[in-house]
Amino acid sequence: ALRKKEQEEADARRQAEEQKRKQVEEEFKGRLQEEEKTRLRAEKKRLEEEMQQRLEEEHRRIEALRKKEQEEADTRRQAEEQKRKQIEEEFKRRLQEEKKKLEEEQRRRLEAERVKIEKEAQQKAEEESRRREEEERLLAEELKRKAEEEERRREAELEAQRLQEAEEARKYEELVRQTIEEGRMLAQAKKIRSYLDKGQEFLDQQRFDEAIKEVTKVFILNPSHEEAKTFEENVYKSREENLRREEETRRLQEEQRRKVEELQKRIEQEARKAREEEERRTIREAKITGCLQKAGQYFGEGAYDKALKEIETILAMDPGNKQAQEYESKILGARKSNNEAQSVSEQRSIEGAVWKKEEENKERMAEEGRKLLKKESVNTYRSMLKQAWIDGQPNKEERAMLEVVRKSLGVNTDEHAVLERELQVLSYTEALRSAWKSGIITNDDIATHENLRQLYGISKEDHLAIGASVMRG
Repeated sequence: ALRKKEQEEADARRQAEEQKRKQVEEEFKGRLQEEEKTRLRAEKKRLEEEMQQRLEEEHRRIEALRKKEQEEADTRRQAEEQKRKQIEEEFKRRLQEEKKKLEEEQRRRLEAERVKIEKEAQQKAEEESRRREEEERLLAEELKRKAEEEERRREAELEAQRLQEAEEARKYEELVRQTIEEGRMLAQAKKIRSYLDKGQEFLDQQRFDEAIKEVTKVFILNPSHEEAKTFEENVYKSREENLRREEETRRLQEEQRRKVEELQKRIEQEARKAREEEERRTIREAKITGCLQKAGQYFGEGAYDKALKEIETILAMDPGNKQAQEYESKILGARKSNNEAQSVSEQRSIEGAVWKKEEENKERMAEEGRKLLKKESVNTYRSMLKQAWIDGQPNKEERAMLEVVRKSLGVNTDEHAVLERELQVLSYTEALRSAWKSGIITNDDIATHENLRQLYGISKEDHLAIGASVMRG
């Protein structure tokens, strides 16, 4: 127990000493820190004072340098100003000297020019005098030569008159002989011309056999008649061309008939599709209206499930229907399903946009198909109209047939008028060009021109313009 007590006392003393030692260390550290702070503050103050002194010295040095540079710049500026004034004075002096030189040079040139002009004027006066003397001499010689020529001409005229009287007597005898021969030839030529004119009339009417008979009559009178040979060739060429065109016409008519039937079927199909689509759209809109009314009624009664079924029916027919989407959002909101309402609204908007785009694509493709069908119909009608005008104005039967085709192909009267005018001019131009190239018609053949113009119903103004175009071509 004694050792234990001593041990406790020793521990207490050690603890007291340890505590005292710590207090001493802390006091020592506090004094050291305070001294260090005091020393640092003094050092900082000393450094700040040194820095301030250095800054003031640097400022004074910079100010002295700036003043020195300013003085040097002023000195340079004064020197440059003085030098510029000297240059300006020198330039003015040289300018005055140059001006005086130019005035003197100009005065000398003017004087030399004046002397030169006076000399030239004197020379021209002398030359004019010599020229007049020479002209008077030549005029006298010309008068003398003309008098001699007049004398020789009178003698030549007398001789020519004697020769002319002898020649006229000979010609009178020859003329009497030729008159008799020409009378016979003229009668023959009149017959030939009448046969050729009649043949031309038959050719214009496409009566080729009669035209050949008329040209045969010409060959009986004159087997080597060149115009008749050319006319005969034209008749055979025209007959062959007419046969070829008739065959081509039959082929084209058959092809056009098939095209018209095909287009009529397609037009009927398009019309039927349009009617069916319109009926489907009307039925769908009626169903949507009925479902919207029921949905509104159920929503007002609080029967949300029934209202949702009606809305789903609407959205199945029209995914982009705004009223149905609004009802759906209200119902989901009334059920406290705001997140679900937002999600469903977004999904409905996406589905509506996709459905709308699909509907627009369908409508665009249908419109393109209708435009293409319209273009084919107009082209087919144009081809038939051109064929009807190829030999002149269409007759009543052709016009009746064209009217039926026009209505069946959906070509309106304005489109028909534009096409007919275009093809009338085109057909007349081609006919005139073909007749011109084949020699059937000539530039001075007024009667044939008039017959052809009336055949195609072309006005005189249009005829002149088209004829000029064909001549240039």
